Amino acid sequence: MRFFTFFIMIFYFFSANAQRNIVLRLSHALNDSSFKYNENFEIDGNKNYYTRLQYYLSGFELIHDGGQSTSLINTYVLASGHISNYYLGNFNISSLESITFDVGVDQIANSENTTNFSSDHPLGPKSPPMDWGWPSGYFFVVTNGFTDSDNDYVPETPFELHALGDQMLTHID
Repeated sequence: MRFFTFFIMIFYFFSANAQRNIVLRLSHALNDSSFKYNENFEIDGNKNYYTRLQYYLSGFELIHDGGQSTSLINTYVLASGHISNYYLGNFNISSLESITFDVGVDQIANSENTTNFSSDHPLGPKSPPMDWGWPSGYFFVVTNGFTDSDNDYVPETPFELHALGDQMLTHID
């Protein structure tokens, strides 16, 4: 009986050690500088600053332990320019080798409605909104801010850029 108990404890120890919390760490940058809200950046000779940067990530695939693949079905991240760490889950992985994902929302989820999800779910209703309404679907990427439209080095003209539509889904290796 002691041997059996010892064996179970060893099995539990090795099983527990193989579990890994997988956290996606993003480093937002613009023009080789760390991205920050309300800080001037020069783009194409114009001063700009950003008040919002949000985008969806989906279609995650983890490559681990000598080339094994684990797809994260129905895992979505609503990333923001001021947040670096996103918890993806706990998996039986010893060594994570690479990760692939899509910028945007897969076609199936993009045809659903935000009211199908709770407000704390990445695809749920957001304020400010992350969707245009249907059939257009979710905004895959949103940037808001101000640009210097009169070349006085003061960003004073508001802008909003929204990327949406299934054709905008972009795969990242």
